[in-house]
Amino acid sequence: MFLSAIPRARRALLSMLGLTAALLTVSPAQADIKSVSAEIAKLYNNGRVSETIFQDLYRIDFGPNSAPYYVSESVSLILQTDGTQITQWTQPISKPAPISDEEKSGVLNAIIHNIRFDKLIQLKRGKGTNRILLLSAYDCPFCIKLERMLESAGDKVDATFYIVPATLNPSDKARQDKVHNIWCANDNAETWHQGLVKASQQYPAGDTSAGCTLGDLDRRDMAILLRSLGTKQIGYPFMVPDNGQPMVAAQELPVFLEQIKTGAEKQFWAPKYRAVYPVAEYAQFRADKAGPRGWYK
Repeated sequence: MFLSAIPRARRALLSMLGLTAALLTVSPAQADIKSVSAEIAKLYNNGRVSETIFQDLYRIDFGPNSAPYYVSESVSLILQTDGTQITQWTQPISKPAPISDEEKSGVLNAIIHNIRFDKLIQLKRGKGTNRILLLSAYDCPFCIKLERMLESAGDKVDATFYIVPATLNPSDKARQDKVHNIWCANDNAETWHQGLVKASQQYPAGDTSAGCTLGDLDRRDMAILLRSLGTKQIGYPFMVPDNGQPMVAAQELPVFLEQIKTGAEKQFWAPKYRAVYPVAEYAQFRADKAGPRGWYK
């Protein structure tokens, strides 16, 4: 009787407010690096949290010679690695349920499909129709040969390359610095391209004023994820074209063009696949079970 005395519009508003309140009660708050770091400090006293090139996925570093871990935005999933691939899936939540192989596959596919292309070096050839994720080293002779082939091929190659720069010797601090300088250059695409075409291996200091921190650790993250997805061997130049087949890129134009052919369906990096594998699949993995967390108490 009381409800019938309330105007319909107001009843709808009250219903909406009630639903909103319920959602706020069960939905985790949007995290950021500061709040993720605070939660990680409760789990590890020596873990340093930083962003990755994957949306809403954070890296935990324990020192220069230690393997990284990765943590979801909700801090409800931690991926432990041996520095080569993911070795253990940990849930710092109360009464964690087992994670199936199907769920693991979905999470890993979601991570790779939510790579932040805006953070990568972008080189366009032709109309840029094909999307090609490329791991390439500035001091790799085969990578230099590929870049020169792309230079001479002109519009015969119709692709946009999203490049994760690397070095053949990532343990060398000076070479790590060069990767950072290339990635953080004001025009990193031109810096990368001309550096390989000329093979000078000389690069100016990166643009530190913009707060760019991209470098070899980000290359390592990409390699760890690809191996965790089942890629057996990663050499340079290594690519994942729009056919979704990870492979070492050929340096001869006819072979390379054959590699990137995808038939009628050129969809692996298409935005629609981010809907198939949404970022929430890992960023909020079982977040409804994440609080209060009794795992570390």
